[in-house]
Parts: sequence; structure tokens; C-alpha cells
Amino acid sequence: MSLTTTRFFTYLSAMICSAGSVETVVAQETINVGLRWVHQFQFAGYYAAIDQGYYAEKGFHVNLVQGSPNHDVSDEVLAGTLDFGIANGELVLQRLRGEPLVAIAATFQYSPSVLVSLSSSGIRSPKDLEGKTIMTVSGEMYPSYLSMLSSVGVDVSSIRIQKTSFDIQDLVNGRVDAFNAYLPNEPYLLKKQNIDFTVLNPRAYGVDFYSDFIFTRESLVEENPELVDEFREATLRGWRYALDNPEEIIQLIKAKYNSEKSLDELRYEALAISNLVRSNLVDIGYINETRVEKMASILIQENLAHDLYHLDGLVYRAEKEQIADAKKQVFWLSFVLISLTGVCTILILLMRRLKQEMIGRRKVEKQLRHLASVDPLTSLYNRRMFASLLEKATNSANRTHTPYCLVILDIDLFKGINDQYGHSTGDRVIMGVADTIRTVARGCDVCARFGGEEFIILLPDTKLDGAKIFASRLKDHVGMKTFHPEDENVFSVTCSFGVVEWELGISIDELISRADDALYEAKRSGRNRICTHISEKSKKKTCAEA
Repeated sequence: MSLTTTRFFTYLSAMICSAGSVETVVAQETINVGLRWVHQFQFAGYYAAIDQGYYAEKGFHVNLVQGSPNHDVSDEVLAGTLDFGIANGELVLQRLRGEPLVAIAATFQYSPSVLVSLSSSGIRSPKDLEGKTIMTVSGEMYPSYLSMLSSVGVDVSSIRIQKTSFDIQDLVNGRVDAFNAYLPNEPYLLKKQNIDFTVLNPRAYGVDFYSDFIFTRESLVEENPELVDEFREATLRGWRYALDNPEEIIQLIKAKYNSEKSLDELRYEALAISNLVRSNLVDIGYINETRVEKMASILIQENLAHDLYHLDGLVYRAEKEQIADAKKQVFWLSFVLISLTGVCTILILLMRRLKQEMIGRRKVEKQLRHLASVDPLTSLYNRRMFASLLEKATNSANRTHTPYCLVILDIDLFKGINDQYGHSTGDRVIMGVADTIRTVARGCDVCARFGGEEFIILLPDTKLDGAKIFASRLKDHVGMKTFHPEDENVFSVTCSFGVVEWELGISIDELISRADDALYEAKRSGRNRICTHISEKSKKKTCAEA
């Protein structure tokens, strides 16, 4: 009998027995979890789940094992020394190479691994790294860095790589040109020294990796899916508590886990990690299998793996086990209730009906919220929803100084399309461009119909160079799409683009105005091209040829 079923009967017995009391003591099962690094806010959800008793409620006693550069967590999970571990995108590579590892959640929706350089070095983009020296943890080039560098045509063989010293002063003192940094850590150390720096984030160049996967071995999933499910549930509950109560968890880390970080360091880390863990669009821990496939494809493209053969089964689907567990509970519940009166049966039927009505009402409410936030023709966000998400992104950028870009695009000569082919064909063109935007955009990008034939895209954590690359790809994809009106010749369309990067201190209205100005310049310069607004100081605009 499962642990969940045992708890049910214990509770049922307590209700049925009118005389005396029933006291049940459930022995706790020890679970060993391997962390990626030393104790810090990176693992706040686990500390919260222990401290708040979420693991204990499931019957677990959890041991957290600190990580180190020489500590291979995945090997220990496979060997059974550890039950669960935390890993970055390397987990996908290990699965592609045949290791029977299963990801049960992705704590970080975005990877915090970046390269930082001093502003004084003149390194502004990945292209500037040619012929330079960088430090990485392994002394090898990370797959995400390889893909970022390849996307801008960097000769990777020209870059010298050293194994990291874990000392940011090696960058400050000029021993290396770029340093493998962790967004919640090294930027704080540089800011504390009042040193200006540049962040080269693969995500800004279309390389969108998950990080801090919670994983286990296939054999544990097969032998005890209920344990895996309940550990996952308690851990994600701990993360929600930690993000809602960061100061409490910071004090807990300092008091109980002997963190070497100061309180201010932990506070900075907590703010940065909150932006990595939480998303406006998905629940904490969510893994999108299509996005994982894109990660795997990048690894194959960089010749780190051969094919996708072993990828299937990497992502654990807790829902399947929940359905199986629900069926078991219904069976045992039915067995017990058979002996009860018909009144109980009626109550159960009424409760089921009420539950169905509640589920139906929630579905309707969800549909209404969705309809209120999307454009009915394209199913992209509407202008009002985009404004709300843009305000959140701007508030986050003001706090963390993490850049974002806006791309505004407009279908060229659209009035002529309506006049020649009719409004129904015009609508199909708008929908076709919207579909192309969805295809090219990353999972974290926010895409909206801004009005008429105009669209706007928010590119989080993206600098101007990355936004220009994105706009160029989108322009090319739009140009390749064809439309087939009835009894008319096949035709294609082009778009003009305005691109702008957020700057500290400017308003949202001013930012959109700059993007509009750049779009107007693209139209004025001949259409089917990309214009960028460089900065307020220079008042400079540049346009890429069609």
C-alpha cells in the first residue's frame, strides 16, 4: 500500500473512531540531494521546504550535500549515493550521450551563466572576443557560449581559454579579457568596486537554455514515482515560499547554513534569482519539451552529440503519476464507502457535480482572461496586455540594470494589398506575418499586434546587437513567405523595422517613440530594412540595407 493511501486510512480512522484517539507515527525516509555549489540563495527553495516542514509532511528527511568543482553530482545520482541532484544544461548533453537521467523540474527558466568583460577593455559584443583570453569553470567552451559566438561568426579557435580561478580580480587586474560569471554573483562584486562592465549573455543572441534542473535517475522514477512526485511538489512549494519571503530565507541561510556571503550579497542574489525562477507565462519548475529539443539541437550543431535518439524520456511528466495515483485513491475510497449509507453516495455525487461545475467555471474564467489579453485576429498579445508586460520588464530593468530591446515592424505597402486583393486577403497577410513572428521568437519574447499592420516585440535580456540579429532573421523569414489569393498571382510581402535598446532613466513612452522614429526612418529610406536608434546623446539612427 502506498504512503499516500496509508495517510488516507489513518485520517479516515481518526474520523470514524468516536472513542479514544488514534496516533500514527510515520517513519521518515531519508533523501540525499546534491547541490551544484556551496550554500547560497541559489538553493533557497530547498532550505524553505526543509524549514517550513514541506518535506516532513511528505515523510521525507532531506540531506543537502554541498557541491564543488570536483564533485560530479550526476555520477553520484546514477550510483545511488544521491537520490536527486541539480544540474545546468549539461544534463541535456548527458542524456543525449545515453545517461539514464530524468529532469523533473527546471528551477531557472533562464540560464544565469554569462561572460563579463570590463567596459574599459572595449569588448562590447561576442565578435570582440576574437583573439582574447577568457576563463570558464571547466577550462572548455560552454555549449551556450559556442552557439552565441557562432551566431555572429566568431572564429572560436582564436580564443584562448583558461580554467577559472573563481576570483573576479583576475578580470579586474587584466589577467583575462572575459570571465565566466554567474548573474546573481560576479556582477555584485564588480558593482561593489564601482567597476563598469559589459555582460555578454547567450540568451540575447537566441541561445535560450534552462538551468538548475532538478533531476534523478530513471530507475528511481520507475521504482518509486510517488516519491519523485512528492519530492518535486514539496521542492517547488519551497521555492514559492522562498521567493515570497526572501529576507526570511536569507537570514535562514546565514544562520543555519554558514554561507560565506554577506547579507547584502545574498539580497542581491535573491533579486537576480527571482527574475530567473519566476516567469509571467509559466509555473515555477515548468519544462517546455520543444525548448529542450532546441537545446539538444544546439549541442548537436556544435558536434557535442550525434543525434536526438536518447532525448525522449528526459523530461518527467508528473501528471501521469498523479492520474495513476488518483485512480488508486478512488479505488480504495470506493471500497471503504460501499459499506456506508446511500446518503454518503448522494453526497459524493453532489461533490463531484460541484467539482465539475467549479472546474468548468475556472475554464470559462481562464478563457475570458485569455480573450481579454490577445488580439482576436492573430492570437498575439493585444496592445493593452503588451503595455502591462512592458511596464513589468521596465521595472525589472530599472532594478537590475538588465537590458531589453523593442522591435517595431510594419508591413510595407499594406494599403495596396487591401485595395488590390481585398480585406480578407489583407487579414491573411496579417495572420501570416504573426505566425512568422511566433516561429522566429524565443519562448521568453513578448509579441503583440500593436495596431493595424503594425507589430511590436519585447526582447528580454537582449542588447542592441542581439536585437538586430533577431530583426534580420525575422525580415528574411517574412520575405520568404508567400500568399495565394484566389484567381490572383502569388505574392510576398516585406516589413520595415525599428529597433531600440532600453536605457536607464528613459520613460516607456520615450522608448516607444524612439522605436517609432527608427521605423519611420526605415520607411523613408526605402522600406524592407532595419533602422536602429543608437542613443539619446548621439541622436543617431542607422539602417541596414534591404
